[in-house]
Formats: sequence, structure tokens, C-alpha cells
Amino acid sequence: MAIIGFLPLLACPDSRTSQPRAGNNFPFTNGLYILRGSKHAFIREQSLALHLHSTTAQHLERLTSYLEQDPSNLQLLSDTASAAFDSQQYDRCEILLARAEQLQPLSATLTNLKGLNALARSQYASATAAFSQLAETYPDDFGVRYNLAYAKTMSGDYEGAANLLDSRTLEAVLQAPALKVRVLHYLGLLDEAAELGEQYGNRPNADNTLYAALATLALDRNQPDIARAYALRAPTEAESLTTLGMLTLQDVNSSPAVELFEQALERNPQSGRAWVGKGLGLLLGGHLKTAAGSLDHGANIMKTHLGTWVAAGWAHLLAGSFDQARADFNTALEIDPNFAETHGSLAVLEIKEGNTEAAQRHATISLRLNSKCLSGALAQSLLQTARGNAQSGQAILDKALNTPLNATGMTIAQAIARQGFKLPDLK
Repeated sequence: MAIIGFLPLLACPDSRTSQPRAGNNFPFTNGLYILRGSKHAFIREQSLALHLHSTTAQHLERLTSYLEQDPSNLQLLSDTASAAFDSQQYDRCEILLARAEQLQPLSATLTNLKGLNALARSQYASATAAFSQLAETYPDDFGVRYNLAYAKTMSGDYEGAANLLDSRTLEAVLQAPALKVRVLHYLGLLDEAAELGEQYGNRPNADNTLYAALATLALDRNQPDIARAYALRAPTEAESLTTLGMLTLQDVNSSPAVELFEQALERNPQSGRAWVGKGLGLLLGGHLKTAAGSLDHGANIMKTHLGTWVAAGWAHLLAGSFDQARADFNTALEIDPNFAETHGSLAVLEIKEGNTEAAQRHATISLRLNSKCLSGALAQSLLQTARGNAQSGQAILDKALNTPLNATGMTIAQAIARQGFKLPDLK
């Protein structure tokens, strides 16, 4: 059974085997799982849907035709809703579940299905409500606890998810350690996440997604050798490919890095990190317009990552799209008005457009916030060199932005974009 957006686990009692994954929608990682069933009564009842081995559209339509003849048959509604879910027709599944609920309160089986279907439709509040209801009835069911933690994670309730992933759940559910590592990572508890990951990563049955999560964690802890080692233990995971791409970008090796990011995006098209990494690789390769598009896409997925918006703005600035550059810089400014690189980047843009007064204001703010701000220092230097001559300032800026810094050929503009993003520090 293929699920778009996450990996289901078709669980029988004590089952710890999984089906092939199709990616996930978690904004800063890849490889999260959900559990399809659990040890309690809401493991799918022995029904028509279980006796028939096909989950094709043809099977769904056959059930639908039966249901048309007997629309109040609760068992048929349950079977058809389950078949719709298996066929990835999630809107149809929701409609059928609503019909069943009108007849009587949903059974534990259908409540579980409602939660899974809500996850598939990115309706995380609804998923949380469904799994919370089950958790009240079955507080010691680790499959329910895991799925509820997954839903809370996707909703942004990282503390709630962490509390659910207790030691018993980590022992009982193979995929739980990877999820908890990511939750702790997002909470900023990097050392605690690393300690937990090392504990479970050394076990012989450790899941590949745990290694991928630990690779990202090591990257964010500025441990590139450890990040590479973990990524190579799970080299086909999208998250591992993204980590390897980011490490390749550190060497200003844009073409191989872009290839790695593209492989990651084939496995997980919703990876914000992979989109941003691809954009930075394209930027380093001089492909400005396509770089801007990739960076904007990544920024919209990651939403509040300041460096991504700054890097996207620089790609647009270098491509001559000043309005879009300003829009990206202003988005970063709205998220956090105290990020130095945003003000420095706006100062450079103001120089480019001949607004020396506004440029001076932003340059001053940027250097007050961070005396080592590269874009702010560049803007201040240009303003002093041009001495108020806007046209001269623009000419000097154009030359400066395209001057290689070293033998790698990286320009000042590309360095500023990387500095704004703080490779490899992705949060």
C-alpha cells in the first residue's frame, strides 16, 4: 500500500515490519512514519476489505456499487472508507467517514482511520483530536501514542510530542527514536537529541531514518564528519542526500551538490532544506533565475527561516529582480527585525537603487546588530567610497559583487548569500 506524504505501517499485533515509503510533509525532515494499526480492537476488523487482496480503484468502485444499494450498511461504509484510504482517495474517505458517523459514533477502528486520513490531508488538528480520543481509551497503546506524537509534531506541538514519546514507546515502536530526535532537535535540545540518537542508533535493528535524522542533527551541531558518517549509513534517505548536498556546498562544489539535492527531492518533494540547498547550489553556479525560484520555494516551505529569505532575496537581486528581492528581504524583516544580514542586504539593495539615505540607515542598523555582518560591512564601505554619489556607488557595487574572493571563484554576493543562510547551520 503506497501512501503519499508519509510511511504507513500495516501493523498486526507486535508487528515491526514496514512497507516502502513515499516521502513526508514535515517541513525540516524526511522519513517520519505513522502506524496503520495497533494491538487493540481497531486493527481493521475481518471485513470484505481484508478478504479481498486488491486495493485498486476497481475494488473501491465495486464496494461503492454495493453501498449504493444499501447506503445505511455500516459495515459497507467502513469497508468502502478503508478502501478509499488505501486508494489514496482521501477526500472520498472523509465523506464516507462522515456518513458513518451520522449513523452512530465511530468505532475505534474508524476513529483510527479518521486520524490517518486527516494526516494524509494535512489536517493535523483533526488527526490530533482523533488519536487523542483513542489515547484516552487505550493509554498504553504505543501505536496510538506514536501516531498522536506524529500528529502533534506536524501541528507544531513539539513539547507535547516529546512527552508522548516516553521510554516505553521508544522501545516498542521502531520508528519512535527518529521522531523524538527530530522533535528534540526542533526544540533546540541538540545535545539531548544526540545522546538519545546515539543510544538507539547503536542497536542492531536501528532504523535508517534515525541515521538520516542524526546526520541532520550533526550538521546543525557543526560536526560535518559525523554528519557525513551518519548520512552514508542511510545513503538513499532523502534527508541523508540533503545532508551530503549541504556538505558538498561547503566545498563550493555546486554541480554535484545540486545533483544530490535533486535526488533528495525525487524522494521528498516537500523538503524545504533540499529546495534551499538546490537553490544555493544553482546560485553558486551562476544560474540566478532558477536559483531564485528554488530558494523561494524552500523559503515558503520553511516559512520562518530567516537565512532562506535572505538568500532568496540575494538571488533575485543578482538576477535584477529588485522588487522580488525587496519582498523577500522584507519578509525576513517581518519575521525578525533584529537579523543583521537582513538590514545589510536591504542596504545593498538601496545602494543598487540609488537610495543612499535608506542604505545608510540599514547599514548602520546591521553593523550595530552584528559588527561582523558581511553585507552591512560591504554596504558601509561602498557608501563611504562613493561619498554620497549614488551613481558611483552603484558602479562600485556592481564590480564588488562580481569580484571573485578566492581560487574557487566564489563572488562576494555568493558569499553573502551563504553567510545569510549560515551554511551548514540549518535550524
